[in-house]
Amino acid sequence: MTTKSLKTFRIKSFYFILLVLFSIHAYPQNAPGALTGQQRKILLKGGYSLITGDTIIYSSSDTIIYIPFSKEYYFKKGKAEDEIFQKLSERSKTSRIASTIANNVIRKSQRRLPEDTLNTSLSINYFKPYHHLIIRRVECKRLMPFGTSVTDTLVQTGKWYQKAGNATHIRTAQWVLKNNLLFKPGDEIEPAVLADNERILRELPYISDARILIKNVSPDGDSADVIIITKDVWSIGAGAELSDVDAGNIRIYDNNVLGSGKTFDNRIFWNMNKPSKLGYDGILRLTNIDGSFIDGTIEFIDYYGTQSYKAALNRNFFTHGIKYAGGVMAEHMTTFHRVNVWDTVLTPVSYRYAGCWAGRSFALPSNGNQLLRSNLVLSGSVIYYDYSERPSYVSPVAYYPYHDRILLLGSLAHTSQGFYKSNLIYNFGRTEDIPFGHMISVTGGMENSEFRQRPYLKIHLSGGMFLHRYGYLYTLAEAGSFLYHHRTEQAVTRIQLSYFSNLVEVGIHSLRSFVSMTYVEGHNMFTGEYLTINKSDGIRGFRDDSIRGISKIVTSVESNLFTPYYLLGFRFACFVFADIALIGNSFSSLMTNGIYSGIGCGIRLKNERLVLPAIQFRFTYYPNVTPATSYRMLDMLGENRLNPRDFYVRQPELVKFQ
Repeated sequence: MTTKSLKTFRIKSFYFILLVLFSIHAYPQNAPGALTGQQRKILLKGGYSLITGDTIIYSSSDTIIYIPFSKEYYFKKGKAEDEIFQKLSERSKTSRIASTIANNVIRKSQRRLPEDTLNTSLSINYFKPYHHLIIRRVECKRLMPFGTSVTDTLVQTGKWYQKAGNATHIRTAQWVLKNNLLFKPGDEIEPAVLADNERILRELPYISDARILIKNVSPDGDSADVIIITKDVWSIGAGAELSDVDAGNIRIYDNNVLGSGKTFDNRIFWNMNKPSKLGYDGILRLTNIDGSFIDGTIEFIDYYGTQSYKAALNRNFFTHGIKYAGGVMAEHMTTFHRVNVWDTVLTPVSYRYAGCWAGRSFALPSNGNQLLRSNLVLSGSVIYYDYSERPSYVSPVAYYPYHDRILLLGSLAHTSQGFYKSNLIYNFGRTEDIPFGHMISVTGGMENSEFRQRPYLKIHLSGGMFLHRYGYLYTLAEAGSFLYHHRTEQAVTRIQLSYFSNLVEVGIHSLRSFVSMTYVEGHNMFTGEYLTINKSDGIRGFRDDSIRGISKIVTSVESNLFTPYYLLGFRFACFVFADIALIGNSFSSLMTNGIYSGIGCGIRLKNERLVLPAIQFRFTYYPNVTPATSYRMLDMLGENRLNPRDFYVRQPELVKFQ
């Protein structure tokens, strides 16, 4: 086989794998997460099980369940247990080992878990019937991390290790939760405000899940109580990383110090081969300072010749009704950089950075549309860099990150946004808020650097939508460029597509697929600016600094199979994936430079009651590598919680070249 035919065969093979992975969801199906409207609403009475096919749902209190019209069902009093657990239960009576497994290790599956039956729905739907009712009182019900559920507050843990975890947990203080509320007694119920507030509570780093319920409507129908149910995460976490036999770091952190909502994150480094063998990185985060929704961060770093002092205050646009947002940040950094991949000696770098931004949002008339709320937003930012140490070969068209400069940017944006509630997307059962809508923005400004003055212009378009039976699609297109002597400089174009399918029932499991594609191209870039396909910028687990360019296309396909099984509170999800990357010095050269890829499978374990990231065991095969490529075919790593991009305006910035 010739080299050319071999390359063609590889390309066709990898795109065939893409097609196979994606085709699982190419045919429309009715699923719990589908927005087809073809679902029947069923009241499951407390103490009964609902059986449909091989799915069993049990609830200790009255619960609303949604199932497809095409499915037959019936009820059975009590818990209809899975046969395997019946056998395990019988075996546990005569075997001490089986008894330990039954009681402590494997969670008894209810087939389809109640928290997995959440039907994808508009966030405001629940609150619509109570529009304009007066809030009589607000009650906060705070649940412990283990053995509790926001969907059934009567559930209590019976496991010894869950009780031990709850006993060592300090519950989030009432005043912390009330500081995060957008309403108070005496206010009218506004569905959009309560839906936003539910989402805000779920986004807090110390909250696992949250619900806002309307109870005790008065006989004349003019007032009601608001019940806020939150479930804490066990906020203390730890981790370790070994980079060598005698080098590594230990991390210890608490995302909810003494129930106050503050985060204290500490990392201790050691390297016996360095002159200073120990190092430290400490971060203090203050969330929603005094109910202002201003977040603060203080960070100190001192290890292996790197010293940094950083402080920041920031308030984002987080609801339709927020009028003002902004922030300030300052940093002083002294460190060492490998400026070029071929450098054998690190270059000392020292700089001061300061930045600030402010924005004003104007709510636009909804014209009766409660699903999408629109805003016109004006914002501006100032960014300042001043270097005291840097590479000696910095020039007007080389090594732009090391230029002394002041950048002023202003932006005008139109946003329109709403949210759906769903689950089993990026997390393992907790409620997730998925945005839909669009953003259109124009950004312009002026850069005043040590070498030149030049204007900047950027256009941004993004949108997200549910495709009914087919899933959810997010798209982004943006382009930005400096102008100098009637010529574009550092012009960057970025196009991004992200898709996930509806949730499909596969027996007692749930299947969802993801597809993403990113195209980035630079034009008239400076020396030292290039793209890579390393790790999160391209192929997971892959690193090769010799593979560079100014244009790339990265495609990723992944299918996740969520299981209903738990091991010591950790839920399992199996996944298969394929990452494919093309990179070159122009769009036309992408196909001629070869294809790079990683194909693999793995298992993720996540305990949503813990602040710890998901644990991932991953096997990857890399068909096309070079002598300079470093990779791990078998890897174990942590994976932080992901969230889809929303359409709120943030600090104006340049189009990222990465």
